[in-house]
Amino acid sequence: MKRILWFAAIASVSLLVQTVSASVIGNMNEANCGGGGVKVDASTITWLPPAGLGGCIDSGVGTSLTWSGAGSLGAGATGTILNLTVGGGIVTGFMVFTGGASPQPTQTISFTLDSFGSAAPLTGSAGCATATANVGDSCSFDSTSPFILTNVGGGETSVSLVADGSVADPNALSQISYWSGSFSTQINQTPTAIYNAIIGGGSITSTQSAQFNVAVIPEPGTAAMLLIGGFLLASSARKRKRNM
Repeated sequence: MKRILWFAAIASVSLLVQTVSASVIGNMNEANCGGGGVKVDASTITWLPPAGLGGCIDSGVGTSLTWSGAGSLGAGATGTILNLTVGGGIVTGFMVFTGGASPQPTQTISFTLDSFGSAAPLTGSAGCATATANVGDSCSFDSTSPFILTNVGGGETSVSLVADGSVADPNALSQISYWSGSFSTQINQTPTAIYNAIIGGGSITSTQSAQFNVAVIPEPGTAAMLLIGGFLLASSARKRKRNM
């Protein structure tokens, strides 16, 4: 019985190591390239300055992504990001960093956007149209808006956009990791002023930055084996306690 438990434990650890080693993992911070940012109106998010179909972004300080084959992404790498339509679906190749000289990755790494935005809290107000002047109040344009606007005081507003998706190991494309985080910017206007500009058919342009965590999610088969191994070890522990 002890041998079976040892084999189960070793198999569980082995599978976990293999999953981690063949997946992307780490942290990624990004910001717009020099002179760029983001332009937002009621229906679209346009990244600036133009780079192909989207905008230009740079990986920032604190970026540390690794994957199999000694692949890595650190600070100072240039990438592209695709424009978005509010209410849009999955976007393949949403963020792409192409291989090049260090510290850029040795292979192209591409991020898929699964979803962005969430129901914004309406703390202290009925929405951006009637946002109060209290610091900390949050609002959204309406119930479908992906943006969370927070009054940070001094007539300024923090605007955030949560996002999540998947990214594949360039050396093992079947191995998928998942990323999540948020884009953010600070605008020298109140939430109500921003609301009025957008609803009135205008747009807001600002710099932007984002912070993402990239984590390994074991495949269903791997997760099952890990659970089985854990169950066997737990059962063994309970039996030992009863025999003491």
